[in-house]
Amino acid sequence: YKTKVKDANISSVSSETATLGNATGMLRNLETWGTASALMMLAGYTQSPGNTYYGNNGKDFGWYWNWAMIKGDPVTGEHAWDDNYWDPAGSPEARARFLAHPETIKAMAAVKAWQDLMQPQSFFDALGYDFDVAKVKAGDYRNAIRKGGWQPNNYVGGTEGTPGAGKVNGVYPTGTVDNESKGWEFELTGRPLKNWDISLNASKQFASQTALGADLVSFIEAQHDKFESPAGDLRLWWGGDRTLRQSYTESIWAAYQFQKGTNGKLVSEMAPWRFNVVNNYRFDKGLLKGSNVGFAYRWQDGTIQGYALNATKDNLDIDKPYWSKSEDYLDLWVGYERKLSEKLKWRVQVNVGNVGDKPRLIPYSVQPDGTPGGYRIQEGMTWSLTNTISF
Repeated sequence: YKTKVKDANISSVSSETATLGNATGMLRNLETWGTASALMMLAGYTQSPGNTYYGNNGKDFGWYWNWAMIKGDPVTGEHAWDDNYWDPAGSPEARARFLAHPETIKAMAAVKAWQDLMQPQSFFDALGYDFDVAKVKAGDYRNAIRKGGWQPNNYVGGTEGTPGAGKVNGVYPTGTVDNESKGWEFELTGRPLKNWDISLNASKQFASQTALGADLVSFIEAQHDKFESPAGDLRLWWGGDRTLRQSYTESIWAAYQFQKGTNGKLVSEMAPWRFNVVNNYRFDKGLLKGSNVGFAYRWQDGTIQGYALNATKDNLDIDKPYWSKSEDYLDLWVGYERKLSEKLKWRVQVNVGNVGDKPRLIPYSVQPDGTPGGYRIQEGMTWSLTNTISF
């Protein structure tokens, strides 16, 4: 057989961090923080005498939007500064000098690029963010946050809007991959003796990741282009902070390149070989008439648990996998069946699973250095008694 699966979960762990690690949330957060950043910048640049911004004069937030002041290269002139911030009540000449400053030009270009390259309204709506994209693009910073009013600090400071924001229908979105599986399956059933039934099956499989999901790739590639543009010059928590571009490159782009480099790796928790045999014998004469006994033996090869780092320590080496030990289990049963009447039949059976086993933790994934990354609980020996009446 050969099977291709498109858009499978990128990991057996269906969580946000499975996509690009702990920084996965930056895929959405930077869109939110960047939009709030653009709004604060717009409020600072468009203020005029008597204009207020978030309940205070706009100059009170110069620490965010006044890159010229932050760079330590102030604009000189009458009323150009008030407590180190540009004074909206200053002279037109001072404002003209401020707007001509290289840092101001750079900042305004960043805002314009962000407005032009914003995600569609459906993106913010799906994730529960309150932005009105049309108003952001129009520069209407006062009305661009639909719920809760003009409070961009809530976004720049890390709050993500309404409760549950960042999730789609209550679940964090995860990335996907395309996988390909191929292999062979063998099965043999027979009855060597009149009352002896036996079944054997074996399988060999090879399943690997062939590509990251197309939607994930196209989104990240387009997002990367945006952050490489002047839009990426916007800052995080204050005007002298790291750029959004720096945060994106380190948190998302590097992790994305890491994931791309793992195309071709075997899927996690895959055992290349599996083998099962099931035996059951029924007695139809003598003292044991109506009884049956049987056993099942299950064996699986070691599974892929992870990969070591490559020689440069910047990605996984798909040629250096970590394998678990092989596992095998034995099940036993004994039963008895007889007629209670012409129409009623009674059957009782005792089953013992995982004979001789004890409950324990078994690693299912490892870190690149070989230390366990996650465990599963292996059930110990179990037993069950069933009674069945059929008619």
